Amino acid sequence: SPLNWENCAILDFNELSWGKPWRCRENAVHRLPGEFLDTSAPNAVLKFEFEGRGMAFVKMHGKRSANTLLRIDGQEWIDTDADSYVADWQGENGWHKVNYSGDLEYGKHVAEIKVVMNNLGSRCAIEMIGVVK
Repeated sequence: SPLNWENCAILDFNELSWGKPWRCRENAVHRLPGEFLDTSAPNAVLKFEFEGRGMAFVKMHGKRSANTLLRIDGQEWIDTDADSYVADWQGENGWHKVNYSGDLEYGKHVAEIKVVMNNLGSRCAIEMIGVVK
């Protein structure tokens, strides 16, 4: 089916217009290869455009992780961590958490990911952003 995830693309961080307080770092600690975007700044927003029917981002979710909010096309912020729990066995860096926003009309969209401090920490490490075409 042309509407499944086989028709998806990974965004290159270097093609996004990000700046301070975000940093692009080599992935030496996490389990995925390549680079990741990282910040510890409360209320930092990563804003980017994409063309497709949906998008997903993968972040590390562990004991030092901040929560993230997601907004598409200026709509209401969605708490991507409302149902998340960090167990002791997940450690400081945690595990890969996939956050998906789909079922959009195909076209150009603007996504915003906002970092929100919580009682766990303020670190946000985004390892991958994918777009469903």
